[in-house]
Amino acid sequence: MITVEQMASVLGALPDPAFILSRTGKYVAVFGGRDTRYYHDGSSLVGRYISELIKPDKANWFLDQIDHALTSRKLLIREYELSNKDVLGLPDEGPPEPIWFEGRVQALVVHHEAFMRYAMPTSILIFDLDNFKRINDTQGHIAGDEVIQTVADVCRSELRNTDIACRYGGDEFVIALPNTGRQHAQQFAQRLQGRLREALSRFSAFGAAVTASIGVTTMAPEDGSYEDALKRADRALYEAKSGGKDRVVVA
Repeated sequence: MITVEQMASVLGALPDPAFILSRTGKYVAVFGGRDTRYYHDGSSLVGRYISELIKPDKANWFLDQIDHALTSRKLLIREYELSNKDVLGLPDEGPPEPIWFEGRVQALVVHHEAFMRYAMPTSILIFDLDNFKRINDTQGHIAGDEVIQTVADVCRSELRNTDIACRYGGDEFVIALPNTGRQHAQQFAQRLQGRLREALSRFSAFGAAVTASIGVTTMAPEDGSYEDALKRADRALYEAKSGGKDRVVVA
């Protein structure tokens, strides 16, 4: 049975690069690209978004292909032109003839059993902001937007390149921590909670501090899907909120 380390070595030896991208165009991982005649080291892309690197028209085209692949669950083969004219920050000077590439886009289906088999646990955090509504009501929505931006900045500074964070709605957020077990996930949640409390302290209104209540869980063998773990984390969040807020509960 091939191990995760062996699989990473195989992927890393590919002459052409293989990218793992999120639905939003975030580079989650980069493998291969060993043929230095055509490719540069792509490791610096991890953690960045296509929209940060490529001009809007071409970036939107790439995002459309990702969405199509995820929706259809079929292998897409696309030819496309990409030059310095498409890359943000580069001068509009380059080869006079277009440079064409062939891309293959496939939805990546990762089963929980694979994580357990290869000793790669995944933990999930759900958190929301305590007293956020009071900020909107007393200081206005501009202050509320600043709170959300502050949360995003804290998450960006605390997460690894392989972690994934998203806004789940309103003032609720979800973080997926690949290759992270229960104990380390709890430690991360407690550190994140402290960083959020510190960063959001300036938004306190009428004695009500803006803090984070966090629910934490780790995927288990009996989980049929990520949704099972997500529901469990959500229940832990509810317990954290009903237990007094500004706390971490592990389920």
